[in-house]
Amino acid sequence: MDQIYIHNDTEIFQKFIEQINSQASYNDRKGFMDAIPIFAYHSIDDSQGRSSTHIKLFASEMK
Repeated sequence: MDQIYIHNDTEIFQKFIEQINSQASYNDRKGFMDAIPIFAYHSIDDSQGRSSTHIKLFASEMK
């Protein structure tokens, strides 16, 4: 995502929220969850490296 959106944390966070919310259709059975999205992170730091995620963005995603 960082490469696609050039480390634009606002845009990346919106895409994260969209992905989380897209799972709602799998979890509409009276409180039962059938799907949980799983995200993988390569690096969590502020280096703006090819596969790094900013620390503040990661903190927002975990909230």
